[in-house]
Amino acid sequence: MLSQLIPLVCATAPLFNETPQIASCCSTLEGLNFENIPSGDWLERANKKGVDVYSYYYLELAGNPIGGKSQGVGNAGSLGFAMRLDLDKLAAINGLSFFTSVIFRSGESLSAKHIDNQFSVTQLYGGETIRLNELYLEETLLDGDCNIKAGRLTGGNDFLASPFYCEFVNNAFCGNPISIFFNTPFLAYPFSTWGAYLDFKPHPDLLLKFAVYNDNVNVVRNKYHGVYFPFKSTKGVMWISEWAYLLNQRKESRGYPGNYKVGAYYITGTVPKFEGGSHKGNDGFYLLFDQLLYREGEVGTTQGLSAFSAFLFAPKNRNEFPFFLTSGLIYKGIVPSRKDDYLSFGVGYGAYSEDLRRVQRRAQETGMTSIFGDRPQNFETVLELNYWYRFNKYLALTPDVQYIINPKGFGTIQNALVVALQISIDLIGSPKRQ
Repeated sequence: MLSQLIPLVCATAPLFNETPQIASCCSTLEGLNFENIPSGDWLERANKKGVDVYSYYYLELAGNPIGGKSQGVGNAGSLGFAMRLDLDKLAAINGLSFFTSVIFRSGESLSAKHIDNQFSVTQLYGGETIRLNELYLEETLLDGDCNIKAGRLTGGNDFLASPFYCEFVNNAFCGNPISIFFNTPFLAYPFSTWGAYLDFKPHPDLLLKFAVYNDNVNVVRNKYHGVYFPFKSTKGVMWISEWAYLLNQRKESRGYPGNYKVGAYYITGTVPKFEGGSHKGNDGFYLLFDQLLYREGEVGTTQGLSAFSAFLFAPKNRNEFPFFLTSGLIYKGIVPSRKDDYLSFGVGYGAYSEDLRRVQRRAQETGMTSIFGDRPQNFETVLELNYWYRFNKYLALTPDVQYIINPKGFGTIQNALVVALQISIDLIGSPKRQ
């Protein structure tokens, strides 16, 4: 297995074929804030003038020595560039900024090619081409307590997000709880659509978010490379709101910080029901929590043990995953001399719809053809353990182990052991980590 994995470090040729566009993200860009880490001072000078830039390359190598439909290896790579222009500094337009990002993705899916499981074992897989990602204007008001964005937006950067999720390699966790992509047209990195977003803080401990996104199936198709710009909607629009309680996050707070969020969404289009007919609109809600449980050192440090959980709910008559959860523990700096490393363990669980399973079982018993197949699906579970090792300020390595239980929910595919390595290289700048 190792002899097969090693050559893949230099074998990430781009694939330009159309692939299922579900949920793929390199890292959540929520609260993007750049550090100047390359040598030289040109980036610092640009930053002072109002130009922030960031570029990265991430590579994931994975293999399943045990289980799945067959054994094999796969790789997924993502090269990205992001730029923010502070138009306050550049053009004296108070509070206004411009943001854009471009991504080049390559690789293949180990999950699709060998394991045949639902939740991709490499979160970088998806959208294998070069594409424009976000492109928007943002206005900041009320000393930063209110932000408005409009343009080409990625919902996953602002909703259903946590800085802890992308400590993981499996797409069930990173960058958003994955069931939202099977159930709705919600988009994550590297995909975007027309949208408008507002957040504001009515109280120092409360953050309220609201957004609307257009739904058009063409925006994820590789042949358009992210520049399919018509405003036409193919399945309506998605309205979403998220309310967060920010525990112990004021400057004077001395307790352990946490985030407690509740969100809900509504999609205006008509969706088919599993047992026939259609339903006007689709909806769901979710609960997200993350909390520092134990802190090493003085107040303000994030070194220590944290926990997170996410619970997603949706109607079972028209959603593939009416219930989904992720939960985990993350310890930052568990090795005293390695304060910037992360040890992470997570569990992801998705329960397939009972209505879907009933239709599949009926097709199996009668021999009738069904667009949902004739193999009843129950659940899929993911266990993941990894160690995020900061080699230096440019490079991080993440050795990773996953165990996939009941792949695709069929009960006929052997549970799979996955061994992976994520290589993270900051080429220019670096988003600050939690």
